[in-house]
Amino acid sequence: MILRDYDKKQTWMPVEVPETAEPLIGEVAPRALDKVPFSRLVWGFALLALTILVCGLVLTSTAAAIAEQSGLSTSFVGVTLLATATSLPEVSTTLAAVRIGAYSMAISNIFGSNLLMIALVLPADLAYSGAPILGALDQATAFALISGVLVTAIYLAGLLIRSHRTIFGMGIDSALVLAVYAMTLGVFYHFG
Repeated sequence: MILRDYDKKQTWMPVEVPETAEPLIGEVAPRALDKVPFSRLVWGFALLALTILVCGLVLTSTAAAIAEQSGLSTSFVGVTLLATATSLPEVSTTLAAVRIGAYSMAISNIFGSNLLMIALVLPADLAYSGAPILGALDQATAFALISGVLVTAIYLAGLLIRSHRTIFGMGIDSALVLAVYAMTLGVFYHFG
């Protein structure tokens, strides 16, 4: 019923952007890559993906050592340091998309990353021996999961409502997300 009410308002409509040879704003891609053979690009991509995989393993071990040596909980280190480090590719992609005016790509990158992380529950569940992995979550991880779902729900509501009101120069949805994130960090720091 709420969705029908917002649908009747037609606060926004998707717009087809024609493909052009020239970028919208700034440079989209370095022109030097246009002349590189396809097979070399694929091998370079595979090599960089493998590098990211190895660095992810090292990053996890380093985060566990930081948690142990600092006395912080592993949940707090995971939600802050590890999440920040693993989100840097999404941040750089999102900023680059905004810079060239590809706002749909920026939002799609964020929601796509969230959906991929949810899809990773399946291989984790397959690799985990015993009961389903979601049943083995501790309270801190379950709280982080609920917080992530709440943040995503706030942004989805923001996409439907499309309010033009701002708080300190940001949309109401972004301000709410910032408040939820700060609250989540506070809970993890004090109780995690």
